[in-house]
Amino acid sequence: MRRRATGTRTSRGTLTRAIRYLGRYRREAAMAYLALIVATLSQLAVPQLTQQILDIVSRGFQARQVLSLPAGLQALAAQQL
Repeated sequence: MRRRATGTRTSRGTLTRAIRYLGRYRREAAMAYLALIVATLSQLAVPQLTQQILDIVSRGFQARQVLSLPAGLQALAAQQL
């Protein structure tokens, strides 16, 4: 059977102590959490921006391809886009 080292606190006691410690540094803790939220949102925005950029580039490429066709085929090709 394992024994606990003397002087260790339970997890509830440790959590309570940490919350009291953060209470003294509310502004710093709030700024740290705000920075975490901004970083998370920034990481989530990158794939969306990449998708939009690729969609715009591919639409421009397709438009150039349609415009390079003879005038009679342009209408047919534009309908298929």
